[in-house]
Amino acid sequence: MKSTTILALLLAFQLAAVHMVALKFSLYWEIDWFDNLMHLFGGVVLSLLLYTLVDIKVLAKRWVSSWRRTALLVLTVVLTWEVIGVLITMRFKDNFISDTSSDLVFGILGSIIGWFIGRQLKKLEL
Repeated sequence: MKSTTILALLLAFQLAAVHMVALKFSLYWEIDWFDNLMHLFGGVVLSLLLYTLVDIKVLAKRWVSSWRRTALLVLTVVLTWEVIGVLITMRFKDNFISDTSSDLVFGILGSIIGWFIGRQLKKLEL
């Protein structure tokens, strides 16, 4: 198994576990910056999972050849996540625009960080 795949899967499980704990203890609502941290972490995980999709030949390598393309794919996922969130709750929060904007920014920043990590790991693989 490739190093990017191992890291992506480990981080994805950690992200899911932290998300479940955060929901149980209302961390998203109690700690102002927690949502931003989770979107940053989610962007990193999504970028690394894109490398995994390339490794198993589901996604063309060109999608991880530049941080811009990777960020575009992650942006698509983050936007979809936000739309699903609105559809499930069927309501807009008071701070919907600022919250969604910061979610997108932190998701994109995370995707760029993830792309750099993935690129470095790929360089180390033999």
